[in-house]
Amino acid sequence: RGSSLAALPGEAVTQAVVSVHYQILAEMENDVASLRAAYARLVRWATWMLVPALALLVVFAPQIVRLLLGEKWLPCVPYLRILACAAVWEPLTHINLNLLYVKGRSDLLLKLEIWKKSIAFALLFASMPFGIVWMCVGRAVFGLIAYVFDTYYMGKFLGFGLRRQLRTMLFLP
Repeated sequence: RGSSLAALPGEAVTQAVVSVHYQILAEMENDVASLRAAYARLVRWATWMLVPALALLVVFAPQIVRLLLGEKWLPCVPYLRILACAAVWEPLTHINLNLLYVKGRSDLLLKLEIWKKSIAFALLFASMPFGIVWMCVGRAVFGLIAYVFDTYYMGKFLGFGLRRQLRTMLFLP
C-alpha cells in the first residue's frame, strides 16, 4: 500500500508529461536547441509539480493513510515515506527515456534497461536479508541510479545531461 500511494503523484506527472508531449517533441527531433529547451521545460515542470506533492506526502503520511486507507494501514507509513523519496526520480527517468523514443533509438533503450534491471536485482537481493525497510531504501537508491543512467543519453544527444538537469531542477542558470 505504501508503494502504491507513493507512486500516485509520479504516475500522474508521468502520464501528463510523456504521453502528451511525445508528438510535440518528435516534431523537433532534428532541432537540438528547441528539443533541449523543451526538455528543460519538462524537467522543470515535473520537478515543480512532483517535489512539493511528495514532500506533502512524506510530512502528512499518517493523516493521508488514515484518511484514505484507515487506521489498520498506519504501519505502512515508514515505507510510504521512503518510497515517496524514491518516486521523485520516476517521472524524470521517463522524460529522459522519451528522448530515445523520439530519436528512434530503441536499441539504446534496450541496453539501458538491461543494465538497470541488473542493478535493480542486485540491490534487491543485497537488501532482502535486512528486511522490508532496507528493500525500500534499495528501491530509493535504484531510482536515483536509474535516473543517473538515463541522463547519459540526454547528455550525449542534447547536451542536457545530469549536471545540467540538476541545475534546471534547482532553477539555476
